[in-house]
Amino acid sequence: MTRRARTPMLIVLEGLDGCGKSTVARLVAQRLGARLCKTPDSSLDGARAQIEETFGARSPALTLFYASTVLAASDDARAELERGRTVVLDRYWMSTLAYARASGRDIDLEGVEPRLLPADLTVFLHANRLVRAERLGSRCQLSDHDLLSVNPAGEAALLATYRALAAHRIAGRVLVLDSTKESARQIARRVCEEVRS
Repeated sequence: MTRRARTPMLIVLEGLDGCGKSTVARLVAQRLGARLCKTPDSSLDGARAQIEETFGARSPALTLFYASTVLAASDDARAELERGRTVVLDRYWMSTLAYARASGRDIDLEGVEPRLLPADLTVFLHANRLVRAERLGSRCQLSDHDLLSVNPAGEAALLATYRALAAHRIAGRVLVLDSTKESARQIARRVCEEVRS
């Protein structure tokens, strides 16, 4: 059953690769009658691999690409909220910064941040590394992001950055949930309860 949130909200799903963000984001959007978006936008799926290959996994230019997709998503979300519609976003600013720092391609993005719409709620999904690795194993080809997130050192660096960013104004209120212990449907139900409370 679809029940819209009383006040339009920006709800963001964050977490490491393989934790179930996309599935939970889709379920939450369905339950709330919200618009589902992701960064980078689906329209860039074909170009994304080419951009990553051209720039290289450690290039600051790749960080600028991801930052530009977040800025575009922020603008789209702002327009949807003004029309009275809730937006559920699969990845946002925390992921951009966390993966840039952990990949060694950190660059000053201070000029971008003031233009970004803060989330009302950021849901950080966590899952055991071995569980995530098993989930990612079903993908045809693992990206550099995927490989980084299942490497113990990469996972530790990513999680440390996510924790540090939890207090960032763009994250808004943060809810941490473990997708190893709960199904995607249970998590989606909990997120919707949080939104409506």
